[in-house]
Amino acid sequence: MSHLIKIKPNTSISDINELWRPSAGQKVVFEISKSSSFGLFVEGVALGFLKELKKREHEIEIRFNRLSKQVSVSDLVYLKSLNTPTLKHLVDANIPEILCGIFGMQLLFQASRMDRVLRHEDNDNSDFDARIFIGSCVWFVIQRNGGLLGDGKRQYLFSRHDYMVPRVLRESDHLTFPKAETFRKKITSIIQALGSENVEQEEKKDLVGAWLYHIAENAHEHGAVDISNGDAVLEEYRGILLEKLYFPNLESIQKRKDISDNIRNYLLDLWNNHGLSGISTTITIATVMDGGVGIQNSIPDIAGKAKSIDKLEQAFSRGVTRRSQKKIKAGYGLDDAVRLTRNLKACIVLSTADLFVVKTYNDIDDQGLGSLNEYDVLNKSVGTAFSLMWPSLLKDSDGGIVL
Repeated sequence: MSHLIKIKPNTSISDINELWRPSAGQKVVFEISKSSSFGLFVEGVALGFLKELKKREHEIEIRFNRLSKQVSVSDLVYLKSLNTPTLKHLVDANIPEILCGIFGMQLLFQASRMDRVLRHEDNDNSDFDARIFIGSCVWFVIQRNGGLLGDGKRQYLFSRHDYMVPRVLRESDHLTFPKAETFRKKITSIIQALGSENVEQEEKKDLVGAWLYHIAENAHEHGAVDISNGDAVLEEYRGILLEKLYFPNLESIQKRKDISDNIRNYLLDLWNNHGLSGISTTITIATVMDGGVGIQNSIPDIAGKAKSIDKLEQAFSRGVTRRSQKKIKAGYGLDDAVRLTRNLKACIVLSTADLFVVKTYNDIDDQGLGSLNEYDVLNKSVGTAFSLMWPSLLKDSDGGIVL
């Protein structure tokens, strides 16, 4: 008997932690529909759980909800003739939007089959593999957009084993991670184009770009390889998700259902104490996600500590790196990223292997991440999703604009 996972609207971490738990050897069937989606900070966690299913050798199938419309073959063929295809073209062809994200592309890549969901208007009875056909069409659109896909509220930057660096971020070839200055310049222009982000202030622009550079470079070096197999490149999808949130009033923060209490308290703190109201109700979230072994499992256990949380604290210590040949400032990236959080009045959300941690700028001092006394345990052992959540503009006590 197979294990059915229905991905509902605003799927939560607790949904995944409790329901995505098949018995050993069970086939897993993901049922998706037009309304399937993830809540805030959930997609990266879901990507890790999907990798966990692969690690445990579960066969995976995809099923469209019985009420879902079939995907039009002619629409997808037409889409491949366009010079500038968009996410809207994919959605108009009845491809559920969840399949057009990093999790969705990995699901298509990892599944063994997909229910026949293609509609042939020309009575062509050719036996298309729906999974491969849909996946190739989405990937075609992604590549035509330089590795970028999304809309005015959400943008994905895709990477995979044969497309290591999205074209919109490249400095040279697709294998070489860009230099810091190039990365910061390109990523901040993408963020500025997403809604009403005010990152024109040079200092703030540098802070946001620097944070993303540290985390994305770390994912490129450690999250894209199999450290148990001589750093062989992992054949899977990873990347960056950029999101916009809009809070028109205090009630909208209090009533939002897809955020935890600690994140809600962070937003209320911005609203009440840092001029979020009346200046900007826009929040930006950047998430770097991959299917690697997890930050704490990529660092040698030099202290002989067994607990996962102890190893995670050690991984964020300044100068700690898994590289045997240390380069200048090796092991500084994670610690630097944490310190930048304080300057941005930001919140970080980290899911790595079996741990889930939330830290706001108020929790971070000269010791960086410090002691992790509060955390949740997840039913997985792989995957990392590291998120930064920050306000567009803040106001100081005298009414002036500050970072």
